Amino acid sequence: MIDSIKNKYLSNNKEDVLKHVENVADIAVRLAKAYDLDVAKTKLAALLHDISGIMTPQEMYDFAITKGLKIDPAEEKYHALLHQRVSKIIAQEEYGITDLDILNAIECHT
Repeated sequence: MIDSIKNKYLSNNKEDVLKHVENVADIAVRLAKAYDLDVAKTKLAALLHDISGIMTPQEMYDFAITKGLKIDPAEEKYHALLHQRVSKIIAQEEYGITDLDILNAIECHT
């Protein structure tokens, strides 16, 4: 699955986002080991936390609308704020993630 996630970024010409999520994953894995957390889940969440970065902010907004998400005023003004919730949906729908620890980490990261 990890290769598929990385290829998703690369096939959408988002090498910069891939580099970012890989850096986050490296740090997250170190923290998971230090605190005796599930390393595999941590790495997966880190790699998927910005998967919506393959979209433009307008595409994120349109996607959110089609999924019936309630859009708050800040998200109406700054569509990129939707990236957390959109990334969670992509993780669920495209990668079959059902683990709530992973999904919550994706949805609630800042």
